Amino acid sequence: MFKIQEPSEEVEYILAAISYLPFVALILIFTSWKKHLFVKYHAAHAITIYLLSFLLLISYLIVFMLINLVFGSNFNVNILCGLIITLHFLLHFIYVFYLSSQAYSGRYLIIPLVTKLYYKIFNK
Repeated sequence: MFKIQEPSEEVEYILAAISYLPFVALILIFTSWKKHLFVKYHAAHAITIYLLSFLLLISYLIVFMLINLVFGSNFNVNILCGLIITLHFLLHFIYVFYLSSQAYSGRYLIIPLVTKLYYKIFNK
């Protein structure tokens, strides 16, 4: 019948690079690409980075809500909140783009907290 071919290294590099797009990592980590460690490694890193970024955004919002509660609604505080959240999104986008380009180059990156979480959670 049909012979299923193993994907080439270039296909794995492309899949690892696009795993840094939102929600693509969830699809890649739970599909047939489980046996390909390079894709799994980068998909798990992407999920962990997005979760940590989301938690950081939530903490920003909680801090600014508390500041608004204590000091009242202040124009400068609201501008500062918008600036910090905008910088967060910008730096997050640049960092994820860098990670994606490194995955496309075929490199395993070691990000101290994220890699440690990967080995504790995903590598069982």
